[in-house]
Amino acid sequence: MKNKGFTIVELMVTISIMIIMTSIVLFNYNKFNESTLLSSFAYDLSLTIRQAQVYGVAARGVGAQIDAVSTDSVASGNFSYAYGVNFDKRIVSPGFPLKLFVDSDKSKTFNSVDGNPLQQYSFKGGIKIIELCVKSSGSDPDNSYVCGKSTLDITFVRPNPEAIIRADGNIANNFGAAKIILGSSVGATINKSVEIYSTGQISVK
Repeated sequence: MKNKGFTIVELMVTISIMIIMTSIVLFNYNKFNESTLLSSFAYDLSLTIRQAQVYGVAARGVGAQIDAVSTDSVASGNFSYAYGVNFDKRIVSPGFPLKLFVDSDKSKTFNSVDGNPLQQYSFKGGIKIIELCVKSSGSDPDNSYVCGKSTLDITFVRPNPEAIIRADGNIANNFGAAKIILGSSVGATINKSVEIYSTGQISVK
């Protein structure tokens, strides 16, 4: 009686199928991880913007040094400064493309006069800013975003919860909405965006 087994061709076909199935599983797993990481980071970024909004609207005063946050009394009168976040697409990690700052010169943009940021953030996991976009009217769905901006400043000043949106350091233009598009250097096909409206609404898409 002859011993029965697999032929070389059968083994090669079986191994090929296993390799293809493993590749598909690993590819989808990597995409899932990347999407999860981007989503988590986008929500963290939106919370940083919300933090600037809380600082701007609440009674968080500025002490003797403009860039030193204190809990001065309302009588001190140092509550007219805006708090904001600055995005700089030109800076990549390990630099700090995101900064939370006090607007000491009241320009509603971040610059050298503002001193050291309150906090600054480096993007991890290969995440980077793909685009910074703005549009003049946040409520008009037919008004499309204009991208290609290098910097984006979103500030809040007491007592209004509304956002002041400016791009490329231009203090003359206030926009109705802004969009930060985030992507990964690992896979450029997956993007997440954070949208900010002049009304103060923040959403992750």
